[in-house]
Amino acid sequence: CVHLRSAAPDEALRLARRGEAVLRRTKASSGREKAHMKLLTAHSKLELLWQLGAEDPESRVLRKEFDGALRTAELAVRLARPAGDAHLLASALHALGHVYWFGGRQEDALRVADEADAILRACSDDDLEMRNLTLL
Repeated sequence: CVHLRSAAPDEALRLARRGEAVLRRTKASSGREKAHMKLLTAHSKLELLWQLGAEDPESRVLRKEFDGALRTAELAVRLARPAGDAHLLASALHALGHVYWFGGRQEDALRVADEADAILRACSDDDLEMRNLTLL
């Protein structure tokens, strides 16, 4: 995970996609593992959005990447819900909130940030709770 966060966004995305491919081929992989890998992919795509947005905020490539990041973050949340890991679900909701915010969908960002906030308070994850509050 540390490598994915410190890598260039395109390299991090490539590694996350490779991880997803491995999990798809592994029949014994759990829903939690799949949700976690999808969350790593969502984070990588979000980093790529920030990079592309800084370069050219009006590009068609940026819009296409936003659509992909949104689908990935939404899937991360759908996979995390039944996984039984509250922290994973809160992290996925937080990532989805950032994607919504990036796309100008502030009401949606606030909705998922509120849901993540309730989960994080129960988990006592002060670090992620503080980062999530930036969306509120």
